[in-house]
Amino acid sequence: MSYQITGEIKTLSEVVAKTEKFTVQTVVLETFGDNDRNRQYPQLIELQASNSNIEHLDGFKVGDEVTISFDIRGRSWQRSPADEVRYFNSLNLYRCEASRVANQPAPRAVAPKAPAKSARPALDSVDDSESFIKSLPDNDLPF
Repeated sequence: MSYQITGEIKTLSEVVAKTEKFTVQTVVLETFGDNDRNRQYPQLIELQASNSNIEHLDGFKVGDEVTISFDIRGRSWQRSPADEVRYFNSLNLYRCEASRVANQPAPRAVAPKAPAKSARPALDSVDDSESFIKSLPDNDLPF
């Protein structure tokens, strides 16, 4: 399966040679959930690029807004037959693209529409309360 995530690069590691044939570079993205419109709860997601996919991170730096395509890999590990089986997941990056120009401001959130004007007159003072009550329709039930 293939997934995409968009966010700001928070960290970008150096390339690490794990073995002679296996190299890895990790990137941490800060992103926000779809329901987090006020951006109060950042999610820090670590993804890894390995071997030839590392070149997709070339040219990017901390602070860049990017869209990353990735897949999810899972594996199990057990030290000995008597030990508990442990499961590990990794998010493997295979494409990284700029989602906006570095110095371009982030898109602004659309302001919510102003609520419809009430048919009721505004109550500016206690003296207006009697006229306010008289101006209400007879069937002004809240349900």
